[in-house]
Amino acid sequence: MPLHPHAAFIGVYDGHGGQAASKFCAETLAHKIDLLPDWSDETLRRAIDAFDFEFCSPDNANREHGTTCVFAIIEFIPNSVAITVCNTGDSRA
Repeated sequence: MPLHPHAAFIGVYDGHGGQAASKFCAETLAHKIDLLPDWSDETLRRAIDAFDFEFCSPDNANREHGTTCVFAIIEFIPNSVAITVCNTGDSRA
């Protein structure tokens, strides 16, 4: 994560109805998360909602595709490690 070199992003996506949504997540979600001002629950919730809205826009021919998602943000803090895990859809972590 270029803006957070002390952190790593790991995501797993399970697409349905086609691969467009899972491919979109794999290619862009880490960057969107990296741009956030913080990784609080509320900030992440809002970011995922905005990300979903962006993919589902009427301009996207693949908006009928979908994906579930589990991702983790691992922060390497001096003398500690913080892990934030998020899930959407019926994927669980």
